[in-house]
Amino acid sequence: MKAINKIFTRSLVLLGVVAMSACSDKLDVQEGQLNTGDLDYTNTSEMIAPLIGGYYEFATRGWEEPLLLAVRGDDVNAGGLGDQQPFADTDRYNYNKDYWMYNSLWNVHYNDIINMNTAILQIENYKEFATGDDIARADQYIAELMVLRAWFHLNLARVWSDVFIITSNQPEAEIEEGVSSKEEIMQFISDQMDMAIPNLPDLRPNQRTDIEGGVTRYTAYAIKALAQQELENYQGVADATVL
Repeated sequence: MKAINKIFTRSLVLLGVVAMSACSDKLDVQEGQLNTGDLDYTNTSEMIAPLIGGYYEFATRGWEEPLLLAVRGDDVNAGGLGDQQPFADTDRYNYNKDYWMYNSLWNVHYNDIINMNTAILQIENYKEFATGDDIARADQYIAELMVLRAWFHLNLARVWSDVFIITSNQPEAEIEEGVSSKEEIMQFISDQMDMAIPNLPDLRPNQRTDIEGGVTRYTAYAIKALAQQELENYQGVADATVL
């Protein structure tokens, strides 16, 4: 369908993103530049560092991303954006493959997905040395990153419909398998939230004291509800929102 116009050629761009991420393999506490080689995985007191790096990547959005996502999500009247005809075309799934905003959204979102996957791997490395409460803390941090990763997949599928599901930081094999349908992606997101929810804090985001406004169970329920809505499973939406 038109929603995935030229999507397979975009896999070459995604491979470029993969190459850049694989070369750097970096996440950060402050500036997004914590070298994984500097991490001492036996020191589980520092396990939060990759999680903070993931939040940093999540928070640093390009100005064009919310504009394009808002138009695709019907939150903005595309006809009111002056001479930006591609916005109006986007609302009708008529994409110009040369429009720079599409390339930016695609590259940045997949780059951030790969960064989330790198952070998850780092926390899994810490978990190997964890004992007691640190094991549950590792599971919580991984669950938080799964929610952030799901949000990126949700955006991509809403814009292009059929896209790649990436759960590795070396995803060449996943790319070779090709794109998944929008329905498959939404089910993936919903299943991921089911996995994450038991390990997340049972709090409102503004009640967290370690990471103010961080992901909680209710963030994951909200993401699941959105995915179920895209699947037109309205009972699933109700089940995720009536708690």
